[in-house]
Amino acid sequence: PSRSLSDGMGVHYFKDLTTQDSMTWVAENLLPVVVMFKNDGSFNALFFASTVVQQGLFGANTWEPVPLPNAQMCGNFCDDDCTFEDTSIWSTMHFYFNDHEAMKCCADDGHVT
Repeated sequence: PSRSLSDGMGVHYFKDLTTQDSMTWVAENLLPVVVMFKNDGSFNALFFASTVVQQGLFGANTWEPVPLPNAQMCGNFCDDDCTFEDTSIWSTMHFYFNDHEAMKCCADDGHVT
């Protein structure tokens, strides 16, 4: 699995369905549900990732307002090797179970607050 950390969301856990502990950077291999946890291990949020644009001409259809190009999706990974060559765009839909504005990536001690 791959991990990253974002303000308001926590530690993201991504899973490549074809490998045990690494990413192939093939979009169709990515588990489309990404879970996010606080530093204390409690569940914070999840998001769905789709390589098919879900936003429509007249609205976002409850997805995030705009699709993400690969460079922005790769911002969710702490890995310079991130490069999904089999897609160029992603739609995401987030569900928060805590106050996402209250959680910051790093406090003075480097932990999620």
